[in-house]
Amino acid sequence: MGTIVKDYVLSVKKQINFSDKSTKSFLNILENNVANFVQEHPLSTYEQIEEIFGSPSEVAESYLSTLDTNNIKSKLKLKKKILTYLVIIFSLLALFVCGVYFWHCYNISKEIPAYSVEEIEEIERSE
Repeated sequence: MGTIVKDYVLSVKKQINFSDKSTKSFLNILENNVANFVQEHPLSTYEQIEEIFGSPSEVAESYLSTLDTNNIKSKLKLKKKILTYLVIIFSLLALFVCGVYFWHCYNISKEIPAYSVEEIEEIERSE
C-alpha cells in the first residue's frame, strides 16, 4: 500500500516542478492524508485515491493557485539559472578532461618512434 501513496505523491511533486519549504510541507501533509486513507481502506487503488483527492495535476494546480505568482516565477528562474550553471560547469570540466587526455596522448606519441631504421649488413663468407 505504501507504494501507491508514494506514487501518488511523486506524481503530484512532478506536476509542481519546484521545491521549497512550503512545497515539502504540503507534500508531507498530502502523503500523511493519503496514507491515513489507505490505512482506513486497505484495498484502495490508485484510481480510488485520485477520486478522493483528485488527479495529481488537479492537486498541484490547486496548491500552485495558493502561492504568489512572483514567488513561483522567481523560483523557476532560480532553478533555470542553477541548471544553466551546472551545464556550463560540466561542459568545461569535460573540455578540460578531453584536453588533458589529448595532451597526454600527444606527449606519449612524441616518445614513441613513428618509424625505425634497420640496417642489414651483408657479410661475405670466406671459403
